[in-house]
Amino acid sequence: EADPRVRLNTGNLGPFSTLTEEVSHFLYLLYCARTDRSTTQLELELQGEVDKYLTAAFFLSLQNEGAVSVRLRELLFQRYRLAGGLSAEQAERYRAANDFAYRYCGFLERRFLRPSRVGELAQEARRFYRLGQREKLERIAGIA
Repeated sequence: EADPRVRLNTGNLGPFSTLTEEVSHFLYLLYCARTDRSTTQLELELQGEVDKYLTAAFFLSLQNEGAVSVRLRELLFQRYRLAGGLSAEQAERYRAANDFAYRYCGFLERRFLRPSRVGELAQEARRFYRLGQREKLERIAGIA
């Protein structure tokens, strides 16, 4: 009834985002293992946040003739709640990953979604994906 492939909206965005992040974690761990590269929990969470935004943006672009609402970034990165029972360290890691992803996805939005240049967005996303944590954080710092 609420298939995000048909219509992604505020009613199914939460479960869609959770699923996307979990799949992202699995695939990113697999990618790092295949390339014999270690990863950190912060890097894993950051990539999951970026993948969540990109997947939702691509779905929305397909469903809305290339248009992606500027509200998407706000919904994903500013209107969230952390799960209960997290340690202070875990909560800080999730907040940091969220903040870094918010900044990077803002850059993606400005550069590739206004106007829509989804092909170039995919190229940038692939480059970012292959970066290690230090390079990802440097990339984000360099876009400010």
